[in-house]
Amino acid sequence: MVRTVVILFIFLLASGNGFSQVQVRNSLDLEEVEASMQYANPIGLDKQGVIQGNFDANFVSQEAATDIINGDSVWLKLDVQNLDPTLLKIFLGTSRFDYLDVYFQRGEKVTGPLKGGLKVPSRDRAVPVPGYSFFELDINPQESVVVYMLGKNASTNFVPQPTFPVSVMSEEYFQNHFERPGNYTYMFIGAALIMIFFNLLLFLLTKIRAYFFYTAYIFNVTLFALALIPQFALPLYGHMDLNQSPISLTGVFTQFFYILVAREILEIPRIYPKIDKILKVILGLLIISASCDLIFGNQLVSVIINYSTILFSYPTLFVLGAILMWKGHLAGKYFFIASSFYFTAVIIMVFQLLGTLPAVLFGLTYSSIVEVGIATELALFGLGLGVRINEMRKSVVEKELEKERILREKEEERKALLEEQNRSLELRVKERTAEVESQKEALEQSLADLKKAQLKLIESEKMASLGQLTAGVAHEINNPVNFISNGVMNLKANYDDIVDALKNYLALNPDNINKEILEQVIEDNKQYYVADAMEDSESLFSSINNGVERTVTIVKSLRNFSRLDEGELKLVDLHEGLESTLEILQSQIKKKATVVKHYGQLPKLLCMPGKINQAFLNIINNALQAMDEKGELTITTEYQQDADTIMVKISDTGSGMDEATKNRLFEP
Repeated sequence: MVRTVVILFIFLLASGNGFSQVQVRNSLDLEEVEASMQYANPIGLDKQGVIQGNFDANFVSQEAATDIINGDSVWLKLDVQNLDPTLLKIFLGTSRFDYLDVYFQRGEKVTGPLKGGLKVPSRDRAVPVPGYSFFELDINPQESVVVYMLGKNASTNFVPQPTFPVSVMSEEYFQNHFERPGNYTYMFIGAALIMIFFNLLLFLLTKIRAYFFYTAYIFNVTLFALALIPQFALPLYGHMDLNQSPISLTGVFTQFFYILVAREILEIPRIYPKIDKILKVILGLLIISASCDLIFGNQLVSVIINYSTILFSYPTLFVLGAILMWKGHLAGKYFFIASSFYFTAVIIMVFQLLGTLPAVLFGLTYSSIVEVGIATELALFGLGLGVRINEMRKSVVEKELEKERILREKEEERKALLEEQNRSLELRVKERTAEVESQKEALEQSLADLKKAQLKLIESEKMASLGQLTAGVAHEINNPVNFISNGVMNLKANYDDIVDALKNYLALNPDNINKEILEQVIEDNKQYYVADAMEDSESLFSSINNGVERTVTIVKSLRNFSRLDEGELKLVDLHEGLESTLEILQSQIKKKATVVKHYGQLPKLLCMPGKINQAFLNIINNALQAMDEKGELTITTEYQQDADTIMVKISDTGSGMDEATKNRLFEP
């Protein structure tokens, strides 16, 4: 990340020569004093001896200190004199050295060491300001103070340094420009928070990942800016040194999300697929870098990876933005301008830290310069991202319209094909309908023939059954008829005898009746057996009457069973229908079964009597036919009042029924 490059650039020093005493007055604002400094190699020098002035002869000017300056450590000496008649409070500051010990010599009195350095946590420094090591110095009127500084670096500088930037400033200047955040800072923080929440909301609403990348980028850039402001850096990161603070750590994350945002804005995967593959490798390396720092605590590997990837990613993306802007890519134009603003701000900040440019330029410190650059970059990135999102949506709309057009064409083709198929199907349906109609007529004729045959078969079976019934009924009627016929013949003979006897009595003349004639008549009457005939006639009358009653009963049963009004609904007594049926089947019942009746109290039923009697007849007749030997036929009737239902149960001791027989239960 470009922000991490600051750590490299702040080691660059502005050139200077000669040394002299630094004189300060009440009118002091800011003064660069590296030209007035002296340098000494700490090798062989006792620290206590140096701060007591025993080795002042070893200090040389800048021109003679080239080898000393480029070492891992160096002693610096600066004489400061207060020319004002009042006490002055000044601040010395430098952006160099990983570790820095500062001593103030006032005559024989030495104060120190005061701690500073980029690797020293901010809260452990003499004055906790990120990016700088500041030291507070109170100088009495006309007093001279010798400042000794022992600066050390963790390793030899990568680039030879010509000098060390050191500034002297008044308390008011320090407070206004370094200690208290300015209006730009608060405006920047407010704008950053608004953009973070706004873009996060857009991401949650639209699910477009570019908004998430942009939100993460704003967040990390804001952390970088806060790390440069003492009031925010000290409470949050005061326990960290520079390599641990967001100035270094967010460099990895910011570069990571910067690449992701650039890929979205510049359409790199589509336009430059080969470069996109390299960027994906860099993203993987940045994940490794973050893991080395956060998980394994290996900051050196993390820094090396970060610096190495910066050398490719930022210049490459910047150039791609310029190329796309030249080609008329609107989002690329916004990206290039935004990156230009930010890189310009970073370069100005680096030169401010190095002392090449004033620490306060256009009324802005290095942190304010960076804030302005970041805010401008974020705003333009947002515009570029918005343009890209709109282009994506427009592309999606165009694709949808094209898809709809293709679908319409396919739908029209499908409709045309469907119409053709419908016409073909209609023709085939007509042909098939004609065939089906012909087959239907043939089937209907066959069905009619089958029904006729079935009716004939049923009629035949009925006739056969009727023949059996008729034979049985004829037999039943024949018995009482024969009885009546024989009785009538015997009664006629008795009648003739009685008539002959009566004629004898009627032939008597009352005028000439005598005893002999009466005895003769009485003798003749004995010959005719009149008394026996009269007695026998009484018995014959009774027998004939029984035969007549039996015949009447059978005829009545036949009349009840046949029911000429069977097509009408009538209230009937089911017991009467059952008794009529049993009477008709009496001749078969005598041979096959004993009838057991369990009749309940039944209400009259509204039904067609003839059809009910026919059903009883068929069931009972089938039951009798199913019994090979004399069995038992049980008839049970019951009225279920709750269900308002009459139940008639007819059971027998026959051989039972299969499914086919069950289906024809009510057929004769």
